[in-house]
Amino acid sequence: MDTLETLNFERFQNRTDFYYKILDKNFYSLPSKVDIKSRREYSLTQYRLYT
Repeated sequence: MDTLETLNFERFQNRTDFYYKILDKNFYSLPSKVDIKSRREYSLTQYRLYT
């Protein structure tokens, strides 16, 4: 099962009007590469949202 589907169901059960939805790619952009330093679990990255 998809992670977003699981999150939605665990938080909202059958209230699908509250579900998070995936945006179309024309609404955002992400870098093609993200560097995560050694011994780190995460990294900050920049993204753009379009209206």
